[in-house]
Amino acid sequence: MRGSFSDMFIRDTINWVDLSSPPGSPVLEPEKDKVPAPTQGDSSVSEYIKMIKLYAISIGKNLDDIDVKEKFLVGLSPDNEKHVEEFGIKKPLSEIFDFLVKFCGSAM
Repeated sequence: MRGSFSDMFIRDTINWVDLSSPPGSPVLEPEKDKVPAPTQGDSSVSEYIKMIKLYAISIGKNLDDIDVKEKFLVGLSPDNEKHVEEFGIKKPLSEIFDFLVKFCGSAM
């Protein structure tokens, strides 16, 4: 006999254990490079915070991620950026959100 009956099961078991993606198949990950970070522009602070939260979700990161915080700070209007610098940019993003909403309200 060229191959025994048990050889077939060994091959099937090896293939069953190897659950990795076949070579050349794309791995499903969020496309971080294709989602542009929002900027505040003419939006209210509340609207901008909502946009940043959606941005974080779309790139698969949470609000504690340093990249999300950096994008938020870079996208702020110049006036709000100054207020955040005075408040403290090293504070968690959730505290910065609360500060801006209380300080600026829904206004720009």
